[in-house]
Amino acid sequence: MPAYNVIPEIITGLSLIEAGTTGITAADSIKKAFDYAPNAISPLPCFINFYDRSEYKWPRESNGIREGVHYIRALALVALQSDSAQAERVARPLMGSFVDRLDQHKTLDAYPTSCEVIEAAVESAEYGPVSLHQSEQPFLGVSFTVAIRTFESVTYRSSG
Repeated sequence: MPAYNVIPEIITGLSLIEAGTTGITAADSIKKAFDYAPNAISPLPCFINFYDRSEYKWPRESNGIREGVHYIRALALVALQSDSAQAERVARPLMGSFVDRLDQHKTLDAYPTSCEVIEAAVESAEYGPVSLHQSEQPFLGVSFTVAIRTFESVTYRSSG
């Protein structure tokens, strides 16, 4: 399967893991995890995933395996910017909860993919204001960079 086809599968698997992220109370837990930016962002807190980039090691013809690392920007939107006290209270435990949850599901085992997911891990997390194109008011949240390492089977065509 071409690499560009595994990206939606990977994001769906990540969304299923994000959807189970809990806060201190049920009200602070993730309500929804979106594979793509929705028209209406609600309810909060929620996750929205954006594909960032992929990096590949050159495959070796002898083994038919392509190793790639796919980077997803996972935004955990916790409150409108006008409610900063609430956002800080909700964001801190969600950060740890999401990192722990991803550590428990490193292979995105919640959703089968057409490639072998070797490991998914949070590379960075940054708290602060988040503006989205379709939103009139900025949000407060956490922007996670998630790296997902995969092995994909490839078929080589002979040249010539």
